[in-house]
Amino acid sequence: MKSRMRRIVVRGVTFLFKIGKADLFVRFIDWKQNPLGGSHRGPGNNCMEAVRRLRAGKSWLMSGGIDFKGNGTAMRSGIVGAYYWKNPEYAFRIGGMTSVPTHYNLEAILGAAVVSYLVAQGIAGMSPGEAVAKALILCGRWKDESLVPHYPYTCPLGDKWEEQSPWYAISLWGAAFALTMSPLMTRQAIPYFTEGRGGIHDGVVVPAVAEGIYFSHGEFRDYSACVLSAVNNSHDTDTIGAISGTMLGARVGYEAIPSDWTSRIELRDYFLDLGNRIHEGSLKYELPSPTDDDLIDEFTDQLDEELDPTAESADNDVKLLDDSKF
Repeated sequence: MKSRMRRIVVRGVTFLFKIGKADLFVRFIDWKQNPLGGSHRGPGNNCMEAVRRLRAGKSWLMSGGIDFKGNGTAMRSGIVGAYYWKNPEYAFRIGGMTSVPTHYNLEAILGAAVVSYLVAQGIAGMSPGEAVAKALILCGRWKDESLVPHYPYTCPLGDKWEEQSPWYAISLWGAAFALTMSPLMTRQAIPYFTEGRGGIHDGVVVPAVAEGIYFSHGEFRDYSACVLSAVNNSHDTDTIGAISGTMLGARVGYEAIPSDWTSRIELRDYFLDLGNRIHEGSLKYELPSPTDDDLIDEFTDQLDEELDPTAESADNDVKLLDDSKF
């Protein structure tokens, strides 16, 4: 399922602003109807509820729940960094944007943005400490529309579970990196960033990204040791393993992954070809500036249409489907 979700993003993200809502987000619908490799995996509840809303005709700006803080968006966003690695700030922006249709919450948006950014900087060769520091600085600019064009203003900011807190996210992700340099054993360190906010952590984006940073930016330089430790010591093991492996893999490369692992990947040939095309596309792509005023204006116009009940509906860009078949 992790691979299928990433496939959706990579096939649509390069057209995000070229054709707007009618590509990336309709691909979420197609993914549910025609799952790559079969339907034997279990997608997250937040993603599935958002896809139901998309299929019912909701615009991508309104399909994700404002209280959706699941970690699926951070799990799948690393592919954005792989494509836009030549401009990591743009990877941050677009990575966060891919969260909006399924996880419309500032914590989830920043989580996706951070994973995208760290993957981009890993490929670009920036040191782990500097990359994490710069990612946190970007998170601190969450009011800057050139970096975070959209988050739910109707959801209050604060430290309660039902609120959204960029400060909580920044502090936990910074603490996770700091713990990589502590003398604590892994099992002693993990509770520091998984037992906050009333003990809610399993499947939640902020602790998941914190664990991903801890495992991928810590003592592990060996890919298999990183991923095995992540899946054996974390809570939501498959997602934490995917996030950790994605971020470390961006730094160490494909050849560092054990061959007995890569040889047994489901749909191996397909994903190797897709990975090669992502890399080739990343070398050729002409990146717009992350402060491009035209992009901000375009997005603001779309948002105004959604929030103004007298404006012409923008839902026409999303094909209405028969929800009874869901």
